[in-house]
Amino acid sequence: MNGLLQDVRYALRQLRKSPAFTTVAVVTLALGIGGNAAMFSVVNAVLLRPLPFHDPSRLVLVHEGIPTLGFSRIGFSAPDLMIYEQGQRSFEGMAPYQNKTFELSGAGEPERITAARVSANLFPLLGIQPVLGRSFRSEEDRPGIAVVVLSYGLWQSKFGGSRDVVGRTLTLDRIPHTVIGVMPRDFRFPLPGPATNNQPADLWVPIAFTQSELEGWGNMFNSDVVARFKPGVTLAQARSEADALAHRIFQAYPAELLKAFSNATLVALVDPMQSEVSGTVRPLLLVLQGAVGLVLLIACTNVALLLLSRASGRGREIAIRAAMGAARSRLVAQLLTEGLILAGAGGVLGLGLAVWSKNLLLQQIPQNIPLPHEIQLDAGVLVFTLFTTLLTAVLFGLAPALHATRTGMRSGIQESGRGGTGSRRQRREEVRFRGAG
Repeated sequence: MNGLLQDVRYALRQLRKSPAFTTVAVVTLALGIGGNAAMFSVVNAVLLRPLPFHDPSRLVLVHEGIPTLGFSRIGFSAPDLMIYEQGQRSFEGMAPYQNKTFELSGAGEPERITAARVSANLFPLLGIQPVLGRSFRSEEDRPGIAVVVLSYGLWQSKFGGSRDVVGRTLTLDRIPHTVIGVMPRDFRFPLPGPATNNQPADLWVPIAFTQSELEGWGNMFNSDVVARFKPGVTLAQARSEADALAHRIFQAYPAELLKAFSNATLVALVDPMQSEVSGTVRPLLLVLQGAVGLVLLIACTNVALLLLSRASGRGREIAIRAAMGAARSRLVAQLLTEGLILAGAGGVLGLGLAVWSKNLLLQQIPQNIPLPHEIQLDAGVLVFTLFTTLLTAVLFGLAPALHATRTGMRSGIQESGRGGTGSRRQRREEVRFRGAG
């Protein structure tokens, strides 16, 4: 530990002696590390972090499709969903949902808001409970029942976070609705990512299929469905069951509809919810992460060249330390300490740059690409930044350190050899002089 502290103090003194070099090296590394940290924060939030629901690995999205008519993936119609729910054995529950726009009044100025019609079992299926009030009851999931659950953001903006909001009335499309609950601050649903019904809602109402929807055979394929596997059920089993149920649904269509769809094929699709949410942006994010990785590699190369250039002027210093008995490993450790300090300073500055630039990065991505509007730098991003910093220190510091110690010690040996020869010649001249005297 004493040796490490000595290396750190000596490295700081050396870096203070070259402020221009130190500044250029730190800023170069900060740009590389900061870009990687900012990009990884997006990748982590979209691709790596589990969905914010209970046991998300068992959640799937279920769709219908009519590929022969060009519809590879569509939502369920209400009558198709009824048959599927009654026949399936793979899921603990299925919860349909649809995005819907309402005119909200009765809570300040009227405005258009994004809402969602959801089945009464959606919130329990996701494992999320309201922070205030309650969620929907099964008997409320029918036409004529006007109740509403608020998002945390709408509760704060329209009701000032008042805890007596439960039981109050707001008007949606000129129909009074009773507020029964408020969802947690971080809860968002629907999630962005899937092709349809992908707008996070400000409030939720029961889906309450009407009679016309329940009789809409071959029509209104607009309900996405989230489902939860029963314990032990695999994706392959659920997909096999979906194929059989799709055939059963198609056979239940009215005769005139079957005649119209004589050349069509109805399919049912089951996919993990995580892959549905991130599937469309995965290639883009991986390409961008690779691109900023190359930027970091270029930054490391540039700093390594700066270190090599600087090391050429430190041959005498290294030779003296070697002559005083410093082993090559000790000299390499000293030079790597300087690299680690540079990388550490670049990492701290880069993390600050990532905090500033992560949302700016999201703003540059087209709006039609489903990404979160805000990204938090969590522990995973901090660990990634620390690992990147250490790897960076090794990448740009090791080669210059080995080169400098090799050439420096060779130079010291040569100087030592020349010094020994000169000393012997001086002694011979001194002997001759004394003999002549």
